[in-house]
Amino acid sequence: MFLCPNCAKRGPHTHACQEPVRKTKMTVEEVQGLNFYCINCGRVGETEDTLCQPAPLTAKGKALFLQAALKSGEAHVCQVCGQPVAEPGHICDLKGLPHTCEYCGKKVANMLHVCKGIVENAKYVCRDCGRIAVKKESLCSPQRIV
Repeated sequence: MFLCPNCAKRGPHTHACQEPVRKTKMTVEEVQGLNFYCINCGRVGETEDTLCQPAPLTAKGKALFLQAALKSGEAHVCQVCGQPVAEPGHICDLKGLPHTCEYCGKKVANMLHVCKGIVENAKYVCRDCGRIAVKKESLCSPQRIV
């Protein structure tokens, strides 16, 4: 019988992190339906059975997602983790290119931009891709740098 390497449950099933992200936008109603996120990869879902390491979304986390959707009635969806994001999006899947870096003032044309201001002020690292950021909402699965 199949033993899932992600959650150790038996029987055929897949988790969100094993599937490509299919949505590009998420409505306010869809964002309101999100209740869980994966502590490993950052994927979000309505129910915990679609995630490999589910944890309840905090009120603060859900409010951040809702804020992204309320600006225009729908939010962009990060193509790495599936979270609803406001522009410019997560560092690994920028939605608003080019944009001006708030730490050095330069026009950023690709997602590989790392300036002295980011490096000196970085407080988070992404569990998924290892990129650093000043704000945790810039990453799919942020972990505090100690």
